[in-house]
Amino acid sequence: MISLLCLATTISSTASYPMDHHIERIRSYGRPLDATFSNAQPDERPKASVLVPLFEHSETKRTHVLLTKRPENLKSHPGQVCFPGGRQEEGDLGDDVLTALRETKEEVGVPHERIDPICKWNSIESVNGLCVTPVVARIKPPFNIQSDLTLCPREVEAAFSVPIEFFANEKNVAERKIDWKGGKFTMRTYYYTCSSSGREFKIWGLTAGIIHHVAQVACDEQAA
Repeated sequence: MISLLCLATTISSTASYPMDHHIERIRSYGRPLDATFSNAQPDERPKASVLVPLFEHSETKRTHVLLTKRPENLKSHPGQVCFPGGRQEEGDLGDDVLTALRETKEEVGVPHERIDPICKWNSIESVNGLCVTPVVARIKPPFNIQSDLTLCPREVEAAFSVPIEFFANEKNVAERKIDWKGGKFTMRTYYYTCSSSGREFKIWGLTAGIIHHVAQVACDEQAA
């Protein structure tokens, strides 16, 4: 299977801010890296972590979000767009940040020395019963998606990036209410076309929910 690295540069109508502004907004809202509280009651569920990797586009200086697409032949979530991440392992010593950093290195080849963790986001229960903790982080500059990634072909078919403002623009998202475990939840879906390849990516489910909220906070929109 051929790996694809795609840099998406479409700009939404939402106002653009420098990356330092986005980072400070995210840091002020998120939980400390050593926080253990989770709104998903992780003591009763297996734990997992994902990295929400932000980086500054070398040409536009806009904040981009790095995403990956899983191969179609995987048994778990085939073909879905997601963040680097996975289940916590014994060697992670119960540390959500270590899990996210290890999985990022395994999946896209970015070593932990290149990553500056910013904060944790609220944990979320996945449809398969995992307590997933997002770790928002900045990839240290300079970073080039075309040359600085080494994709694991077993886990990643493609890697691409999207300006964070795209996810803060409500015109770009489709929403519908779903019933789950006796409650009402908002399912969000984005469709993003990569400018360099013309390939369209569907971003939905847990991944869309996380990045929608992070983008709302980062771009000074009302948090969802």
